[in-house]
Amino acid sequence: MLAGRPVVLHFFGDAPAAERFALLAAIARRVDLFDGEQALFVGVTRRADDRSALAPLATDAVALVWDFDGRVAAQFGQDTDPAPTTLLLDAGLRLVVRIAAPSAEMQ
Repeated sequence: MLAGRPVVLHFFGDAPAAERFALLAAIARRVDLFDGEQALFVGVTRRADDRSALAPLATDAVALVWDFDGRVAAQFGQDTDPAPTTLLLDAGLRLVVRIAAPSAEMQ
């Protein structure tokens, strides 16, 4: 389903709700980058309350994954890290870069 285009895979982690919403709103405005055919943004959350808050922001280019059991996070090694993390995957779904949010100690 994802192969054939670059994918930005973002794990929201423990980011505050306002940050999760703001990120998705900003991504949704960038139709020049995320059009669903050339590139796709996939947000992954484990929070049940995100379903009602974030679902309206989903489009053909912005997908949301409800990872309540943590299986998706575990597949990408994000099951023990509460920090928001972004993975850039190439069209073959190979990891290009991993960008982790700085911890509170680093800020």
